[in-house]
Amino acid sequence: MTVPALERWEAAAAAPREFDSVVGARSRWRDNRVPARPGWPITVVIVGLPLWWVLGLSHFVWQLAAVPMAVTLVRSRNLRVPAGFGVWLLFLAWVLVSAVTLDGSIERFVSYGFYAVNWFTASIWFVYVYNLRDGRFSVGRATRLFFGFWLMVVAGGFAGLVLGDREFGTVMEHLVPELILANDLGADLFHIHFAQTQDFLGFPVPRPSAPFVYTNEWAAALVYLTPFVPLMWRRVGVWGAGLMPTVTGLALIPIVISLNRGLWLSTVVALVYVAARRTWSGDPRVLLTTVVVIVIVGVTVLTTPLSTFVAGRALSDHSNEARASLYSAVIEDVADSPMLGYGAPLSNEREPLRPAVGTHGQFWLVLFSYGIPGAILFTWFLGQVAWRTGRGDLSGDRLWLHLVPVLVLVAMWFYQIETAQLHVVFVALALALREQAEGAQ
Repeated sequence: MTVPALERWEAAAAAPREFDSVVGARSRWRDNRVPARPGWPITVVIVGLPLWWVLGLSHFVWQLAAVPMAVTLVRSRNLRVPAGFGVWLLFLAWVLVSAVTLDGSIERFVSYGFYAVNWFTASIWFVYVYNLRDGRFSVGRATRLFFGFWLMVVAGGFAGLVLGDREFGTVMEHLVPELILANDLGADLFHIHFAQTQDFLGFPVPRPSAPFVYTNEWAAALVYLTPFVPLMWRRVGVWGAGLMPTVTGLALIPIVISLNRGLWLSTVVALVYVAARRTWSGDPRVLLTTVVVIVIVGVTVLTTPLSTFVAGRALSDHSNEARASLYSAVIEDVADSPMLGYGAPLSNEREPLRPAVGTHGQFWLVLFSYGIPGAILFTWFLGQVAWRTGRGDLSGDRLWLHLVPVLVLVAMWFYQIETAQLHVVFVALALALREQAEGAQ
């Protein structure tokens, strides 16, 4: 072999070794990467909510975050679910079966699909959080995230009071097909609203809705996020001793002006329930504290301009007739389709100017959409979670986590649990059941 030929042969023989070194370097880089922190999809959703809202994605990031969660669950070798979870799986199966009642129109499939996807992605969030044990997604971490969400909702309340019914389009509104925007629900999901201005008190009142579509969504979010406020209160240091009462006190302003009686009622029920459970456990000091808080709030409201809103709302029968009409329509229509319901809410043919039948209350939505069996399974699951988490030692964080399913059972009669609220609730249910299981062990 000549010298040049030998040199070419040696160069060719060396090439694979260079390639192997590159592959090895890439492999070492992959091995040295910092692993993603467990629970990171939840952090991305909550921390990025202001951005998702402006982009028009705030109603969809919850479902998108379920994708990496599902991948994690598929790869897991030891998945656990709480006792009684089979009831929820039966409910999900019934949701799928109810699709046979759809009439074939695109609008009906969009409405059905929106709610169905929420049920399934919230279930993924639930199983994901329930399996993040051993401090991988602690109650403290969830508390910080959801307290931050609570602050965003309160800030949205003040924005609604200042900006009123101003609104503007989002980036996604210009990208989604017109077919989706033709549906009222689809159009609202991609549009930014700050408040719903109404004048049933005799003067216009901007009822906060940001960062959601409707004021009832805003109120429902506060109902289900409020238990994380005392959880956060337990974790702040000396600096928070004065800050937390100030923040919660300021939150009263949009809460009162929102005129959401369901929010007021749920807050009172929460206070009374916690005081009763603590007193029953041998700690009557909480009962005294609750009475003091109620007196302070009452005096504050009655001695400030906020009293005008409370008195006006108490005397107004706004929405009473509409709600009674909607609920009666649900009962009448379900009698014609008691087993499977109608798949999703329907336009109100009796009173076209009223909201769709099967709205304005999660129980009514489930009953109308999935029939009597669906309503039984849904309520059964929530009831058993409330029962399981309410037994035994309720010290520390457990009472406040247990409060979430209790509040759902109270508020589901007048508030729907929309996308964000549903996923928050299911994280709280998973945490409550996880804490209960670990306490039992």
